[in-house]
Amino acid sequence: MISLKLLFNWVKKKKNRAKGHVLLRDFTSIIKNAQQSHGRKKMKLIAKLTVAEIAEVHERSAGKLKFYNQGIKNLRDRNNNFKNQNNQPAWTAGVLAHIYLESEKLGLDGAPARAALSNFFKHNGFKIQK
Repeated sequence: MISLKLLFNWVKKKKNRAKGHVLLRDFTSIIKNAQQSHGRKKMKLIAKLTVAEIAEVHERSAGKLKFYNQGIKNLRDRNNNFKNQNNQPAWTAGVLAHIYLESEKLGLDGAPARAALSNFFKHNGFKIQK
């Protein structure tokens, strides 16, 4: 008979794997839409803003999950303001930063989304500083 703990762990792994796939799908969709809507300069700006948002959360969290989650919440709040102000590049950057940060929390299950974002940053001349 399967123990409840084993079943719980199996469900959690499946859920995390599914979240990882959703993050990668969301990234792909957002980049595709942004490339169609914005020029090359705007994509470079979006990459720059995204890297800055991620760096801010990393700096403030100091490796502690509690502060990391608070940083993600603050990012979401700022992002709502960007959306209300119709600041499309900043809003897109905030969403991409959120995807990256959530993929970090997933570990290996979030690796494909992180890799895709890292390639986007590299293509635009930026790199995530850890």
